[in-house]
Amino acid sequence: GCGGGDGGGRGEGGGGGGRMEGGGADTPASGEGGGHGWRPGEFKEANCGVWLGSAGCVTPLHYDLCHGFLIGVRGTKRVTYFAPGDFRALYPRANQPELSQVDLDLWRQGGEGAEGTAAGRAERAAHPCFAEATAWHATLSPGDALYTPPYYWHHVETAADEAALSVLVPFDPSAEEPVHACHFR
Repeated sequence: GCGGGDGGGRGEGGGGGGRMEGGGADTPASGEGGGHGWRPGEFKEANCGVWLGSAGCVTPLHYDLCHGFLIGVRGTKRVTYFAPGDFRALYPRANQPELSQVDLDLWRQGGEGAEGTAAGRAERAAHPCFAEATAWHATLSPGDALYTPPYYWHHVETAADEAALSVLVPFDPSAEEPVHACHFR
């Protein structure tokens, strides 16, 4: 195997439309996250941000050290989540463990036969364990809020047909919350 994770080897699954798809009890939206109840740490207004993404804009696969609420204002964003326990299959970068080496867009192009591109097949060959990670998908539309716990990996895509505007409201973890092993790779 590829050395771990609790993803169950289902790959980048999930479905098409709707709010939260795929996953199970440990999805970011459920607030489970290893039995630790979420209690916000300090709120820092200076860390809030407005995110404007042009049509088709992508934020690569990464995790954050804080709790985050992303609120949709305009346009649509698709978020792909992975649990912290899948970190070995997500190929964290050696000097920046919060960033993945996997190019999810290329990975998705790596299908078999005529469906796949050469670059996509090369990405899959370079990161074979990624197929063992379990993905959840969520769509952020105007008026929606998505919660992302610390250390949950996520990849964000703005819809291809229009720009999107969202607001990020982060909270520091409380002192009782453990740092996940993925950060100490």
